[in-house]
Amino acid sequence: MSNRCSYFNEVLKAELDDMLEDIAVVEQRYAERHNNEQISNYVYHANESVLYREAESIKMFLKLIDEIEISRYKTIESLVLYYDSCARDLVTRFEEPELIYAFLKRKLDKVTKYLQAGESS
Repeated sequence: MSNRCSYFNEVLKAELDDMLEDIAVVEQRYAERHNNEQISNYVYHANESVLYREAESIKMFLKLIDEIEISRYKTIESLVLYYDSCARDLVTRFEEPELIYAFLKRKLDKVTKYLQAGESS
Protein backbone atom coordinates (compact mmCIF):
# COMPACT_ATOMS: atom_id res chain seq x y z
CA MET A 1 0.00 0.00 0.00
CA SER A 2 2.92 2.38 0.49
CA ASN A 3 3.10 2.62 -3.33
CA ARG A 4 -0.43 4.04 -3.29
CA CYS A 5 0.56 6.40 -0.50
CA SER A 6 3.65 7.46 -2.45
CA TYR A 7 1.47 8.09 -5.49
CA PHE A 8 -0.93 10.08 -3.32
CA ASN A 9 2.00 12.23 -2.19
CA GLU A 10 3.14 12.88 -5.75
CA VAL A 11 -0.33 13.92 -6.90
CA LEU A 12 -0.81 16.10 -3.81
CA LYS A 13 2.54 17.80 -4.39
CA ALA A 14 1.57 18.50 -8.00
CA GLU A 15 -1.71 20.05 -6.84
CA LEU A 16 0.07 22.23 -4.26
CA ASP A 17 2.73 23.28 -6.78
CA ASP A 18 -0.10 24.28 -9.09
CA MET A 19 -1.56 26.40 -6.28
CA LEU A 20 1.79 28.16 -5.89
CA GLU A 21 1.78 28.91 -9.61
CA ASP A 22 -1.76 30.29 -9.33
CA ILE A 23 -0.69 32.53 -6.46
CA ALA A 24 2.22 33.82 -8.56
CA VAL A 25 -0.19 34.66 -11.38
CA VAL A 26 -2.47 36.55 -8.99
CA GLU A 27 0.53 38.42 -7.55
CA GLN A 28 1.60 39.40 -11.05
CA ARG A 29 -1.91 40.60 -11.87
CA TYR A 30 -2.03 42.73 -8.70
CA ALA A 31 1.38 44.22 -9.56
CA GLU A 32 0.12 45.13 -13.03
CA ARG A 33 -3.04 46.69 -11.62
CA HIS A 34 -0.95 48.61 -9.07
CA ASN A 35 1.44 49.85 -11.77
CA ASN A 36 -1.56 50.96 -13.84
CA GLU A 37 -2.92 52.77 -10.78
CA GLN A 38 -6.06 50.64 -10.75
CA ILE A 39 -5.52 49.73 -7.10
CA SER A 40 -4.02 51.76 -4.30
CA ASN A 41 -0.74 51.15 -2.52
CA TYR A 42 -2.66 50.04 0.55
CA VAL A 43 -4.75 47.46 -1.31
CA TYR A 44 -1.72 46.22 -3.24
CA HIS A 45 0.39 45.66 -0.12
CA ALA A 46 -2.47 44.13 1.84
CA ASN A 47 -3.13 41.66 -0.97
CA GLU A 48 0.57 40.91 -1.32
CA SER A 49 0.78 40.15 2.37
CA VAL A 50 -2.11 37.69 2.21
CA LEU A 51 -0.73 35.97 -0.88
CA TYR A 52 2.72 35.71 0.72
CA ARG A 53 1.27 34.01 3.81
CA GLU A 54 -0.71 31.61 1.66
CA ALA A 55 2.36 30.70 -0.41
CA GLU A 56 4.55 30.25 2.66
CA SER A 57 1.98 27.97 4.27
CA ILE A 58 1.80 25.83 1.16
CA LYS A 59 5.61 25.66 1.04
CA MET A 60 5.69 24.52 4.68
CA PHE A 61 3.15 21.84 3.87
CA LEU A 62 5.18 20.72 0.85
CA LYS A 63 8.23 20.44 3.08
CA LEU A 64 6.25 18.26 5.47
CA ILE A 65 5.29 15.99 2.56
CA ASP A 66 8.92 15.72 1.46
CA GLU A 67 10.06 14.79 4.96
CA ILE A 68 7.41 12.18 5.76
CA GLU A 69 8.41 8.57 6.26
CA ILE A 70 5.83 7.14 3.90
CA SER A 71 6.42 3.52 4.98
CA ARG A 72 4.70 4.34 8.30
CA TYR A 73 1.37 4.69 6.47
CA LYS A 74 -0.42 1.58 5.30
CA THR A 75 -3.50 3.25 3.86
CA ILE A 76 -4.28 6.48 2.07
CA GLU A 77 -6.95 7.15 4.68
CA SER A 78 -4.39 7.12 7.50
CA LEU A 79 -2.11 9.39 5.49
CA VAL A 80 -4.95 11.83 4.79
CA LEU A 81 -5.87 11.90 8.48
CA TYR A 82 -2.26 12.72 9.34
CA TYR A 83 -2.07 15.48 6.72
CA ASP A 84 -5.41 16.90 7.85
CA SER A 85 -4.08 17.07 11.40
CA CYS A 86 -0.87 18.71 10.17
CA ALA A 87 -2.84 21.29 8.16
CA ARG A 88 -4.97 22.14 11.19
CA ASP A 89 -1.82 22.37 13.35
CA LEU A 90 -0.07 24.63 10.83
CA VAL A 91 -2.98 27.07 10.85
CA THR A 92 -3.22 27.06 14.64
CA ARG A 93 0.48 27.18 15.46
CA PHE A 94 1.37 29.92 12.97
CA GLU A 95 -1.93 31.78 13.41
CA GLU A 96 -2.65 31.56 9.73
CA PRO A 97 -6.05 32.45 8.31
CA GLU A 98 -8.57 29.61 8.42
CA LEU A 99 -8.67 29.84 4.63
CA ILE A 100 -5.26 28.12 4.52
CA TYR A 101 -6.75 25.03 6.17
CA ALA A 102 -9.66 25.14 3.72
CA PHE A 103 -7.24 25.26 0.75
CA LEU A 104 -5.20 22.34 2.03
CA LYS A 105 -8.28 20.31 2.97
CA ARG A 106 -9.76 20.89 -0.47
CA LYS A 107 -6.60 19.55 -2.09
CA LEU A 108 -6.52 16.52 0.20
CA ASP A 109 -10.14 15.77 -0.71
CA LYS A 110 -9.52 16.31 -4.41
CA VAL A 111 -6.56 13.92 -4.56
CA THR A 112 -8.43 11.34 -2.49
CA LYS A 113 -11.42 11.47 -4.86
CA TYR A 114 -9.11 11.28 -7.87
CA LEU A 115 -7.45 8.13 -6.58
CA GLN A 116 -10.78 6.57 -5.56
CA ALA A 117 -12.15 7.21 -9.06
CA GLY A 118 -9.10 5.47 -10.53
CA GLU A 119 -9.67 2.45 -8.31
CA SER A 120 -13.27 2.09 -9.39
CA SER A 121 -12.55 2.16 -13.13
